[in-house]
Amino acid sequence: MRGPSAPAPPPYDGAVTRPPRWPLVAVAALALLTRGWAYLDPRQLVAARELDDATMYSVAVQLVHGHLPYRDVLYLHPPGMPLAMTPLAWLARWTGDAWALAVGRVGTVLLGVVCTVLVGLLLRRRGTAAVLVGAGLYAVWSPVVRTERVALLEPVLSVCLLLALLVLQRTDGAAVAGRARSRLRPATTAPLVAGALTGVALTFKLWAGVTAVVLGLVVLATRGLRATGWFAGGLAGVLVVVVGPFVALAGTAVWRDTVTAQASRPATVDAFAFRLRRFSPLDGFASTAGTDAVLRVVALAVGVALVVTVVVGVARWSRGRADADRVEVTTWALLALAQTATVLVAPSFFYHYAAFPAPALALLAGAAGAACWSAVTRGERRRAGERGGTRAARWARSVAAGVGVAVLAVGAVSACRATRPAQPSNATVAAWAGAHRCVWGLASAVVRADAATPNAERGCDVPPDVYGEGVLAASRSGARVTGTVLDDNPAWTAEMLRQLATSDAAFLPLPEDGRWLRGDSERAFEEQFVHVATADPFELWERRGP
Repeated sequence: MRGPSAPAPPPYDGAVTRPPRWPLVAVAALALLTRGWAYLDPRQLVAARELDDATMYSVAVQLVHGHLPYRDVLYLHPPGMPLAMTPLAWLARWTGDAWALAVGRVGTVLLGVVCTVLVGLLLRRRGTAAVLVGAGLYAVWSPVVRTERVALLEPVLSVCLLLALLVLQRTDGAAVAGRARSRLRPATTAPLVAGALTGVALTFKLWAGVTAVVLGLVVLATRGLRATGWFAGGLAGVLVVVVGPFVALAGTAVWRDTVTAQASRPATVDAFAFRLRRFSPLDGFASTAGTDAVLRVVALAVGVALVVTVVVGVARWSRGRADADRVEVTTWALLALAQTATVLVAPSFFYHYAAFPAPALALLAGAAGAACWSAVTRGERRRAGERGGTRAARWARSVAAGVGVAVLAVGAVSACRATRPAQPSNATVAAWAGAHRCVWGLASAVVRADAATPNAERGCDVPPDVYGEGVLAASRSGARVTGTVLDDNPAWTAEMLRQLATSDAAFLPLPEDGRWLRGDSERAFEEQFVHVATADPFELWERRGP
């Protein structure tokens, strides 16, 4: 009971105390630093950093020149990325292909910063510690940083997932207590938007189907059958609008490229430890037997924690005892388990695959960081007799904060170290390619030489995915294709010669990077072309005279 001299509490004016904004600004700046570090030298924006983004850009170039993916051009994913890159393909008429793709890479860097901020926004109501741990981890995570430096598919999947989770969070009744509710309705328009965002991700890469299943189950368990119908409707609507026209024009070729051809590609032979190592935030440093052992222990602990979180969360759902925080954490754990399993058991593996489950894992790290910070401060206050300002409490918080800052700093150094060696300007190869009518080679070389658009304009038979076309031809012949080299396969040699018929110049990777022409294919190539120069990381070849 209040004494007579105690002042009355001030009247509630409806104001809500919002978390500070500086943590979001800090993690955004950190994400921009780690992703933009590789481009402090602007020439590296046009370097041959990645094959996949150049291949997808080349498909977009073919599209704006009237060649339809699947029907006319091999493309192994849904059509989202070529459609998104069509503005870059138009831009290339003024800037050249290399700088057009560079614009896409800058956009992906900014998209990575947006993803980092979205992780922070999802964790914001859990406190500053959650934002700094979760979003900070995402900002410096080496495989994520490497992926978000080039125009790959995984960053799009990440931003769509994070936006969908934010929509669901902001329309959860318990989650929005104390502030204005979203205009979206929890059982209708919110799941509709979340489903549409998941559908957008699915138009870029089929792996988003894993995300769709998990989110669909979560919506069903937490919001009911009606909301699940709205979620499925939003997803299906996007697929019909984006993928439908390609199915109508290309027919079964869409299935052939995105499913059959994908399944026929050779599996990469790598150890489980190699895949696990690519998940490490310290992947930028050299690995040792000791670090690999520690990584296995950490991975086992994380796996057990994920399973326990899911089991406990589902049990609480079934009993109707789960609050908004537990539902959210269980959702993140389900996503992390399903997405990580997808990556680890996939027939092939590349560094950017580890970015697929990264958003869910970063969110869980943030939630765990908030819980640990709360436990530290609560324990110190209890021992100090509820005097939160004591020296012991301040010391404990300072140590915890210092450790966190040190870990993020080491992670940032690792992310900045994980860059490719600097390459010279593309001016030399662009001038060389400009002196020829048609230039054949991997898309990363053709785009760097500003030759993708001229090839399309001149009707050159140079496919965006030279290697993929070779694998498909070899697979159709019935021969088994293994590894990354098409060895002595007559079908591949015939396909290569067909493509080269219109070309008077060609690029080949340097031998130390893995020669993918061997035996009959190499002999057939060298009968028609002669090596004239080397421009790191490619050899330049010209057609022999008559």
